[in-house]
Amino acid sequence: MNELSILIKPLETNLVSETIDNGHRMIIGGEYTGNTTNITWTQFAKILAPLRIWNEKECYYITAIRNSLRQQNFKELTDSLNEGEITIEEYMNQINNDADKYSISFQKMNSINDVAIIKDIMNKVGFQIRDLSISDVAEMFSVNESQLLEYMNVLQTQPTKHG
Repeated sequence: MNELSILIKPLETNLVSETIDNGHRMIIGGEYTGNTTNITWTQFAKILAPLRIWNEKECYYITAIRNSLRQQNFKELTDSLNEGEITIEEYMNQINNDADKYSISFQKMNSINDVAIIKDIMNKVGFQIRDLSISDVAEMFSVNESQLLEYMNVLQTQPTKHG
């Protein structure tokens, strides 16, 4: 079995940075004392799992905020067209020349755990996935709608491993 050597660093109060996410505490800092310990790659992966989940959540938070801004930009541009402030040519030119400002792209989810992450985010902001249409949730998080629905159905039949 492959092992990995890890440096054990005692933590000094003035050098510690703490991040708390969903009950997991990640502490970074300390001073090297030369002590090492061996752990397996599986153990190392378990240590990094909360950091990976935190990173995935952060990506979904950023995507949701960006997509909300895109929706707002599109609505404002459409309102300008409807109020006669711009022509249809100007409207189309804006959309074609600055697509990232107005359009939402959809991506495949990496795993069923992505649905658990999305559900957790929505719970934190006060919504349940069932409070919105599948299309709204897919658009908010830029995920494939049919894949989201498929994974949600699977999650309903089995308990999640992720909180």
